[in-house]
Amino acid sequence: MKKILTILLLLINSPTLFANDFGETMQTGNKLYANNQFAEALVSFNKLIEDEITSYSLYFNLGCTYFKLDSLAQSIYYLEKAKQLNPSDEDLNHNLSLAYGRQQDDIDKFPELFLVTFFKKIANILSSNLWLILSLLLLWFAVVHFYLKGSGKILFNIKNLHVYSLFFGLVCFLMAYLNYTFNYTKQEAIVFSPTTIVYKNPNIEADNLIEIHEGLKVAILDEVDQWYQIKMTDNTIGWLNKSAIRLL
Repeated sequence: MKKILTILLLLINSPTLFANDFGETMQTGNKLYANNQFAEALVSFNKLIEDEITSYSLYFNLGCTYFKLDSLAQSIYYLEKAKQLNPSDEDLNHNLSLAYGRQQDDIDKFPELFLVTFFKKIANILSSNLWLILSLLLLWFAVVHFYLKGSGKILFNIKNLHVYSLFFGLVCFLMAYLNYTFNYTKQEAIVFSPTTIVYKNPNIEADNLIEIHEGLKVAILDEVDQWYQIKMTDNTIGWLNKSAIRLL
């Protein structure tokens, strides 16, 4: 699936979810979307947002629906929220690239180090929770195998199997840490104002650095009163009013 016109129907294989309000509301929204009734679908999906439900499929569908309604900032915001829950999803990343293609600002992206990009790709294969579970299972197996080997009992006739299990358990633990670091420790935000000024200092009398537009993603570094200090992808650092952005 490579079209933003198609939304996820992840609930069709979960009959138990369709029995509750969440499943029914999602199903209603999906049907409305499929019939090109995007405004009506948005009402259904937003009912779940009002209930403070966290769901990858909900965020994905909201992002696609807002995209169809030409609400760029909202579309990028919810697709980015979905990415926080499933950063390696190919369809999601494709749709995000389509949405960012409509964003007006031509800001260079400061190149990442090769090793950072490499480890980010590996760490994002699984969620941090799955990496951690896999790590604990491998470490537990290493301890059990070492104990049984010492008592003369062998589970598998593989030399130093407990060493391999310990090594890969530690690698999985590292991947869990990296996944969490890459995806959850950095506070980011989406610009919601159609246009806003980034200032050199947290003061409207300060020098203007740049004018940015809705849909741009920025990193939050600091805050002072009604101001956020932000960092853009080209490493430009400045200040803008809190009302101009929405935290992810």
